[in-house]
Amino acid sequence: MNKSKIPGSLRRDYSHERSIPDTALAIDLGVKVQAIRKLIREGKIIGRKIPNGPYIILRKDNPTLSHTLNREFSEHLQKAHG
Repeated sequence: MNKSKIPGSLRRDYSHERSIPDTALAIDLGVKVQAIRKLIREGKIIGRKIPNGPYIILRKDNPTLSHTLNREFSEHLQKAHG
């Protein structure tokens, strides 16, 4: 694991307290991974790329992550839950 991009302390973060992979975040929200990666490309979410793997979204890099996701996916989340 490249420690300069991904801190070693996140290796055993199975409960996603400090970080979450983009794939797991997409599954939790019920959206496509491409939608999460589009937000990363646009700079709305800061993601760190694992070589030959997913993006890791660190909570310390994204303190307003829940607000950003609510704003971006509010229509989708309302359709899914309402």
